[in-house]
Order: sequence, then C-alpha cells, then structure tokens
Amino acid sequence: MLATVYIMAEFTNAPLIETVLGVQFAPIKEYTSALPAWFWKNYLGPEWNAVFDAPPLIDQFETFEEQQRWAPPGILFKLEAVSAPPRVKIANGAEGRLIQLQATRFIYNWEKRSGLYPHYENVKAEFKRYFATWQRFLQDNALGEITPNQWELTYVNRVARGDLWQTPSDWHKILPGLLAQGMVEGDMRFEGFGGEWHYEIAPARGRVHVSVQFARIGAGEPVLVFQTTARGPIGKETGLDIETGLDVGHSAAIDTFLGITSGEAKRHWGMVRP
Repeated sequence: MLATVYIMAEFTNAPLIETVLGVQFAPIKEYTSALPAWFWKNYLGPEWNAVFDAPPLIDQFETFEEQQRWAPPGILFKLEAVSAPPRVKIANGAEGRLIQLQATRFIYNWEKRSGLYPHYENVKAEFKRYFATWQRFLQDNALGEITPNQWELTYVNRVARGDLWQTPSDWHKILPGLLAQGMVEGDMRFEGFGGEWHYEIAPARGRVHVSVQFARIGAGEPVLVFQTTARGPIGKETGLDIETGLDVGHSAAIDTFLGITSGEAKRHWGMVRP
C-alpha cells in the first residue's frame, strides 16, 4: 500500500526539470543520417521547428548474471563504432519537447519551460504517439520493423542554492537516503561530491541508477543535480514490453526519489497526497 501512495504523490513545486522516456532496439539495417530529416519534414508538424546533431549514445544493457552484478557499470556497456551516424534531436522549443533518433534509439523528452510538470501518463501518451509515428515512417518506406530490447526512463532534478542548502555540507539534509552528515576535523571544508548508486528492480526486471553532482548553470549560481534512471530488458525473461517496462521503471523511480529525499525537502517542494 505504501508504494501505491508513493506512486500517486505529487508536488506543487517539484525540482523536476526533465523527463525522458526511451526505447532501445536492434539496429535499423537501412539507417542513415538522412532518415531523421526525412521523418521530420514528412511526418511531424510545423511546431517541430529545429534540428540538431549530437554524438550517438552507447547501447546499454541491464544484465543480471552473478559475475556481472559486482562489475563497475561502465564495463557492461557495449562500445559503438566511431563511424556510427549521429544522434539527431528534433525540437519543439515552444512546448519543451524533444525527439531523439539514432539507429538503435527512440527517445522522447519533456524539458521544463514554465508552469507545472506534466504527469507521467501524459508524457507516456506523447511518447507512444510519436514512437508509433516513427514506426509508421519505417514501415511506409520499407525500412524494416523495430525489435526492442530495453526500456528506459529518466528524471532529472535540480535544486538551486537557497532555502534547502547553502553549502555542499547541507546536501545530506536533502538526500539523507544517500548522503550522511560528515565532519572533518581541522581546517578542512567540504566543497562538493559526485557519485552513483545502483539498485536492482527485483527480481531482475531492471535497475535504478541514481547520480548526484554539483554543477553551475552557465556562469550563474551553483545547483545540486540528482538524476534517477530506470532501465531494463524487454522480452520473455522479464515478461515486460515497452509500456509495462516504463510503468515498472516509473514506479521504481518514484519510490527511489521518495526514499532518498528528506521530509523537509518534500514539504518544501509542496508534496501532496490525494
């Protein structure tokens, strides 16, 4: 019952600045860097008004063999060829939406502009709509069908210096589930921290990865950034497809967020429960 309450929790002033839903799949054999432009011009509306190139993302696979449970996360990732076509970002800047395409990925982003964050179900509905459009584009042009292998969901939160923290030594007040209050004797002053935590979504349905880092936005004030990514395999071994995987990841990510953040922080962000 507690997990259900967690999933339903909402915030009037959430620190959330970005939500990312994605699916990874076997490489599209006929993929070239021209396909995203073709898709953009013929299958998306005029509100999608900007395109950018970015380096392709490395394929990532959550595996659960015993010898890999204790391995550093980096060595679980397959390296991509340097010559792989770029990742293409298609932006709807007015509404803070982004579609990212590469030979093995379809990613949909909500990025904060103003106002309240959209509920997960709303972002998922948009993801499903545009992913279906991408699949239709591939089918219409005899480019093959997608064979998905991983689902992925990411929440990015940013907390500016202010009421909740003044120096990095205050961060434990925001994230007591990750950071303990520490003191160093003498003339030492704690200045910053960056780290990662990894949790299995039992039994072997996926993982939640949490990262915390100190950053600055341009030349402005420092911010605490903490990101939660849930990812897992699609297929018979888990019984999860794209949508059910994203739902499992959403539930796990929310449980993690509420488990690692303090009551003071949740009250500051205006947590409400129906």
